[in-house]
Order: sequence, then C-alpha cells, then structure tokens
Amino acid sequence: RVASVCALARMSTFNKLQLESLEMALLADAGCADGAYERQPWKGLRALARIEAGWAVSSDFYRQEKFREYGYGSLEDFLINACEGAYCHADPHNLLAQLNTWKSADVSNNARFKGNLAEALGSIRAKTL
Repeated sequence: RVASVCALARMSTFNKLQLESLEMALLADAGCADGAYERQPWKGLRALARIEAGWAVSSDFYRQEKFREYGYGSLEDFLINACEGAYCHADPHNLLAQLNTWKSADVSNNARFKGNLAEALGSIRAKTL
C-alpha cells in the first residue's frame, strides 16, 4: 500500500518557482559562496523558514491563532521556535539537495515512459490510502 503525504507526479512551473524562492533565500546569505558554506548561514536559514511558514499551514491557522494551541504565546514565538527552530540547525547542503531532488520530480522521466506522464500514472498498480 501507498500512503502519500506530500507528493507530486511531475513538478509544475509554479511549484518550481516556490522551491527556487527557498533556494535563493538560502543562497543569498553572505556566508554562502555558491553553496560552499564556510559557516552556518543563519540569515539564509531564517529566511527559508519564514517563507516555508507561509506554506506549511493554512491561512486559517494564522487567522485563528492556532499556534497558541501548541503552546506558543505569539506569532513571533511560533515563527522563531517552531519554524526557524526546524531549519536553523539543518545542514544547508542537505536542504539544497532536497530542493533539487524535489524540483526534478517527474515519474515519467525515464527510459520506460519517455516523458509520457499519462502512461506512467496509468501503470501504477499499488493500492493507495
């Protein structure tokens, strides 16, 4: 069985632009030399986390201040401790690799399907939840 939580069959242009904004936020840090970090790029990681915060949960989550239900006293408390806290100790090279893997997603980009997305999707036989 397959239980897909966050997946796509082929990267859309819009989604690629979203991911590139994360990548550019990270690469814009002064400590970055074309991805060769000499130190932890704190500003880039914080910027990436703040961008991600806008996607990770719904607008209702913020409008209804649901972060308070998780013990955060304010929006800033949530952003610093939950969002930035999730990224600030991450390996920036790992994050860049994950972004590049995600941006290249296409189940049909192989010798069997030769870019035919409909055929690739039609070949899936796994039971899904």
